[in-house]
Amino acid sequence: MKSGNHILLVLLLTVFIYCISAAVNGLSVCDAVLRGLLPYAALYFAAMLLWQSGKWGRLLLFLAVCTWSCREACLGLSQVFGHRASGHAFFSMTGSFSNPGPYGGFIAMTAAAATAFVIKYRTSFSFSYIRSSVTNTVAGIRSRRHFLHTEWLLFRFLPLAASAVTSVLCLLVLPATMSRAAWLAYAAALLAVICRETGLSGIAGKHKAATLSAVFAMIVLSAGIFMMKKDSAIGRIHIWNMELRAVSEAPLTGTGPGTAMGAYGRAQADYFRSGSRPEAIIRVAGCPEYAFNEYLKAGMETGVAGMLMVIAIVVIAVRNMLLRGNVFGYGLIAAAVFAFFSYPLSVFHTAALVTVFLGTASSGGPGNRIIFPLSALSAVLCMLFVMKDSYAQDRAARKTWQTAAQWISLDLDEDAAMELAGIYEELSGDYRYLYDYGYALHKAGRHEESNKVLSKGAEISSDPMFHNIMGKNHEALGQSDKAAQEYMTSHYMVPCRLYPLVLLLEMYVRTGMETEAMGVRDKILSMPVNPANRTMVDLRRKVETMQLAEDGY
Repeated sequence: MKSGNHILLVLLLTVFIYCISAAVNGLSVCDAVLRGLLPYAALYFAAMLLWQSGKWGRLLLFLAVCTWSCREACLGLSQVFGHRASGHAFFSMTGSFSNPGPYGGFIAMTAAAATAFVIKYRTSFSFSYIRSSVTNTVAGIRSRRHFLHTEWLLFRFLPLAASAVTSVLCLLVLPATMSRAAWLAYAAALLAVICRETGLSGIAGKHKAATLSAVFAMIVLSAGIFMMKKDSAIGRIHIWNMELRAVSEAPLTGTGPGTAMGAYGRAQADYFRSGSRPEAIIRVAGCPEYAFNEYLKAGMETGVAGMLMVIAIVVIAVRNMLLRGNVFGYGLIAAAVFAFFSYPLSVFHTAALVTVFLGTASSGGPGNRIIFPLSALSAVLCMLFVMKDSYAQDRAARKTWQTAAQWISLDLDEDAAMELAGIYEELSGDYRYLYDYGYALHKAGRHEESNKVLSKGAEISSDPMFHNIMGKNHEALGQSDKAAQEYMTSHYMVPCRLYPLVLLLEMYVRTGMETEAMGVRDKILSMPVNPANRTMVDLRRKVETMQLAEDGY
């Protein structure tokens, strides 16, 4: 079996594992897996079709990636110079992304592929080679054999020029993204291309002292990068720790597609509930929206088998691409390293780029030049046909959601709840929608219905606000014990926040549980407060001025 077929087989097995996990955990396989997979599957087969079609298709695809990268780099530079608005209020450069982290990863991946092309075909920049090629081109024009003698211009000089420009623009932008994961990803890909394409590994073996010095310098540099944002690095390590705990809770089938962050929230709550933890860990613990490690995310959702399959995809694809001289393999190396620290598969741009890389890796050998293109073209057409109605419904549902969210802000809660109920099937996988829908039901006084919706949101999100509103619903229903459980769950999920404990304190005061209220108040007053956080300062002042019966007032 051809290596390209191996990659396609492993991809299909991974999808099958995701479907099994969804079925075992009671999730809709179509909604949880296939619906979100369709656009990437179509892009995958389209990339496979182009790469398998021959040198013209490969040239077109490579130039498309370079053009895309140059556009993003120029957009980032224009944002730095103030000509365009950034996608994030706290960062000056994000490209067309909403965050500089994924933007840096995208730049690192495309820069790796472009730099690899320059290094691999560096001899084409020699004066003698250029002079010979230009001479042959001119001779071809004079003899009217244009196509035979302009091959160098089209298939060597043009991609070389595009890759050189892409590399320069990306290297101007990459440091400014301040993404350490992107820097490391590009460095790893650059080291791989230098070792493979220049014979550096052989030279390093002959000069051991210089090699050891270089390794030592890299260790010192890595330590410096770690200390540059120490709390952020500690927070990333803590996230991985919680994700490993979540994987260990369901190692066989995981918790199902799309539920990774819900599993993370439960693991973190159990971690802080089980005992006292260092202040440094409490300070950095939060409710991340993304897993910051695509491999562990796969492990949380599908178990150890799914995680190993994702790793196998990367290893097989990179090996196949490097053996065939495909420079996108170095871009995939950068993506694989970046995926260990960030969330490229959770952002459309970077996920689409990785999909293109895998599509070029999956193209078959010479014997498949008819079967692969025909099957790929058929798959693309079928998926586009299926996606047409599905995404039209999704756009309409999101427009309705936007309108209903405005009604909530105007206290038209019952009307908002009715509108949001009509789009539940389309948006039930979006935790933000579930929160708005559950909150609208809460404000409308439909507390039991609200808890059903919010519990669905808590399964796919690590945000403790779901449990805060669920606690309020239980309190409104007269279920004080259940409300206290929800408030404490919210507290343990992010133990540095005051809000859930304040809600618990207020409930104890209202129900006349003064002894319990005093204990919660003492706990709140013993917690550190960030002076820059106005909300925490106000909550702390509110608790300090609260009068309880046991205070003797």
